[in-house]
Amino acid sequence: MQIQRQIPDMTFSSHIHAADPSLRMVNINGRNYFSGDKVADGIHLQEITEDGVVLRFLHYTFEVSVIRDWAFN
Repeated sequence: MQIQRQIPDMTFSSHIHAADPSLRMVNINGRNYFSGDKVADGIHLQEITEDGVVLRFLHYTFEVSVIRDWAFN
């Protein structure tokens, strides 16, 4: 739970998944990102999947569906 509180809120507004990985893109908090990009302090976008994204924070890896936003309440 302590780790989840450290992850900032993320709002997903678009998600493009294509057979060619170089064409995959996701919009988080109003900015476009590609696999390998740094999304926020300590958060890296590892992969864009058909259903969402795989993110890495510190040494934790987690998946987020783009159908819902990330917010820890």
